Amino acid sequence: MGPGIAFVEEVLAKGSKYIVVEQNRAAFRRGLKRYIAQGNRTASLVDCMLMDALEAQEVSDILTFDKDFRDAGGFRIHPAS
Repeated sequence: MGPGIAFVEEVLAKGSKYIVVEQNRAAFRRGLKRYIAQGNRTASLVDCMLMDALEAQEVSDILTFDKDFRDAGGFRIHPAS
């Protein structure tokens, strides 16, 4: 079992410190709507779905080096860029 699998097992374990937000058809459609509406920006469909999930959880501070989240606006990016 590789390190990636071990991490996933840790995330899914009962009592984990991580929050897993399950996606459903409605969440997929919201992400797809955001993806289509972004115009010339380059955020992937997965990024758009994640942005939607973060907003639904009222998360505004994120740790990322992905410029698409900075370009989308509405998030405080750490480390500050």
